[in-house]
Amino acid sequence: MYHSIPKALKSIFAGILIVLLTGCSGPLNINQNEQKYLSNLDVESVQRGKDLYQNNCQFCHGEKGQGDGPKAEKLDKKPANLTERGVHITQYGMRAVVDFPHYSPDSVKLRVKYGNDTMPGYKEKLTDQDLQDITNYIIVLMHDS
Repeated sequence: MYHSIPKALKSIFAGILIVLLTGCSGPLNINQNEQKYLSNLDVESVQRGKDLYQNNCQFCHGEKGQGDGPKAEKLDKKPANLTERGVHITQYGMRAVVDFPHYSPDSVKLRVKYGNDTMPGYKEKLTDQDLQDITNYIIVLMHDS
């Protein structure tokens, strides 16, 4: 007789497995690609990105990217904490974050551009350069925490 495993239990097992496979102790390390990305950032781009973040993102994600902006408590789903490391538990189950930062520059840029089910996309509001600048700032914000 076939028994299905509840989704929540599958998520817990997946999370435990990922923690075991990736190691349980110590902070997550910045890999060489991320170090290279950070060392090649244009300071002016990061500053422009900070201004864009303050005008478009901090209302939900907060000044330091911790998901605690003034609009956050009014939302059905809490905004992402951009500075959090490790395994994230979401309303959709558990997803592993095995690298730092937990979002790659490409995934940050795509998320800002297209949004998701709870966050608006900014493809109509921001230019490609704006998207790159805000991505650069968010990556710095993630690493500064």
